[in-house]
Amino acid sequence: MRWEYKGIFSLELPEDWSVVEGQDGIIEVRPATANGTVHFSVLKRDIGGPVKPGEASSVVVYFAQGQGAADVAVSEREVPGGRAAHAAFETRRDNLRLAWEVEARVWPERAIRCSLCYDGDDRNLRKLALALFESVRPDTAAA
Repeated sequence: MRWEYKGIFSLELPEDWSVVEGQDGIIEVRPATANGTVHFSVLKRDIGGPVKPGEASSVVVYFAQGQGAADVAVSEREVPGGRAAHAAFETRRDNLRLAWEVEARVWPERAIRCSLCYDGDDRNLRKLALALFESVRPDTAAA
């Protein structure tokens, strides 16, 4: 099912997943029976002009550092109309291992930061989350 957020972006949402729109602009997407949560954040891009190499990577690195990760390996690529960057890393919080998959998709008007935080063991959840990230499309009419 194609799900849309306020005319800003859309994604392909699995039928049994639920969406909670937070007051702070963070969208939480929850799988029906999994140990993890996916979050999407809409970020305004203040720089004019085309998206430059490294922009998407900087969004991912900034987020990863905020979670306590250091030396994150990021891969960046072109996507239609912009750039995308991805990183996988682990952090610890209260002796609990947290696995992260983080992606940023940057277009001329805005960026969408996607993140999955989970126990690291559920390969199916990871696969579904990465497909969800890949399905994110901007609504160019909202620009």
